[in-house]
Amino acid sequence: MAIILMVIDHIHQMFSGFGAPVWLTYPGRLIFPLFLFAAADSLYYTSNRKNYLRRLLFASWSMTIFSAILQSLFPNETVVLANNAFSTFFLVGLYVALGDRFCSHVDV
Repeated sequence: MAIILMVIDHIHQMFSGFGAPVWLTYPGRLIFPLFLFAAADSLYYTSNRKNYLRRLLFASWSMTIFSAILQSLFPNETVVLANNAFSTFFLVGLYVALGDRFCSHVDV
């Protein structure tokens, strides 16, 4: 259900220049924190954080390249593809991993 709501949000982003109603964007704004929590929770339960972060980084790069290709194939001045959640997931995962590493060396 969360994926469907995020797709609805992306439909608004793609077709806002053609008159798509703004309410289409609201479900995605509510769902993104759920995806972010799932990514952070997955970092906690993974057996190899380095590989998990590497996969998120590659997904981020792939999404950036895919968006650039899509934008060049279907140029539209009113639409800018900037919905790369994997970058956010990678950065949050990196911050959590670095925070855990820092806190594990501090005596409380």
